[in-house]
Amino acid sequence: MVDKGFKLEFPDEDIFDSEIADPVFYTKEEVSYEPVHRDFKELSLPLSVYSGDENNEATITVVMSDLHLGDSDFMPETFESTLVNLEATITQVMNLCKVVNIKLVLNGDIVSGQGVFREQFVRNIINRGHWQVEVAATVIREVKERLEKFVPDVDVFLIKGNHEKIENNFVIFLSNSLKNTYYVGKAKVINIADPIGHYNVMFTHGTGSNAYFPVSYKTIRDFWKARNQYKFRDIEIEEFSIGHTHWLQPRMHLEGLKISVTGGFQRWEYSIAQRPSGVLLYVYVNGETSVTGIRPDQAVEASETQDEALEYKNMAYYSRKLSEAYGHLREKPKALVL
Repeated sequence: MVDKGFKLEFPDEDIFDSEIADPVFYTKEEVSYEPVHRDFKELSLPLSVYSGDENNEATITVVMSDLHLGDSDFMPETFESTLVNLEATITQVMNLCKVVNIKLVLNGDIVSGQGVFREQFVRNIINRGHWQVEVAATVIREVKERLEKFVPDVDVFLIKGNHEKIENNFVIFLSNSLKNTYYVGKAKVINIADPIGHYNVMFTHGTGSNAYFPVSYKTIRDFWKARNQYKFRDIEIEEFSIGHTHWLQPRMHLEGLKISVTGGFQRWEYSIAQRPSGVLLYVYVNGETSVTGIRPDQAVEASETQDEALEYKNMAYYSRKLSEAYGHLREKPKALVL
């Protein structure tokens, strides 16, 4: 006997419309207004911080990636605006906590690189890799010094991105960086709570892309594989942090994992997946960890993404940074060894 299934029968169309249709669409007017300018400056901290205990010891980890220094579409004003907001946010943390340690993680693609994609040399203002690195070393040195106004001896961790070649970029990057700077390869599990506790975060640049989400399913699969492999070594990974997609997104809960993504600072006309720009701020305090996305002022970012003279602005910007790098090298001539 053949099962012919069953036939769905709907009520009369007029009855269906009158009884089933959502009355909201008939009784409420659509919301309409002129949008106003808003800058989303926020700070996420555990509730225990506000309990009144004045002995809240904390550590801070700042994560940035995808500056693409050397490219014609790096956004220097957007980057500077983000740093200003970062400093203001750290100041607020220090008003509530005693910060004992600050780490800076550079999660890949700090330089534009060479030969990463077809005809990249057309987009590069600085085509020579070692000069890209000189600019990057100067910029990161300045970031490090700004963080050391809060806590001395900031540790810097360098993670390889897909735009960087170890043979002509990071060797020079390391030789020109300040003390407490470590190249850690493609990925590194770092205890961001050190020296007051334990909280392991895996930092890696990331791979794959998705037009609608900041994290691809390939990345999620790779993270589960990495997490299980580290468990065999009695190392628990509690969170993951990536760059690559230029899509600022703090702490997403995806398929049982906590994943955060840094924003990029390169205007890119082929997709919108890179927005918004920004860096991540991890704060470990009282056994808990919060993650905040630090964004630039929206007016600054919007203006720079539409700036027709951005390439010329970067010519002047890179020229200034190379001049600063040259002064630094002249004081320490052995720093540039090719």
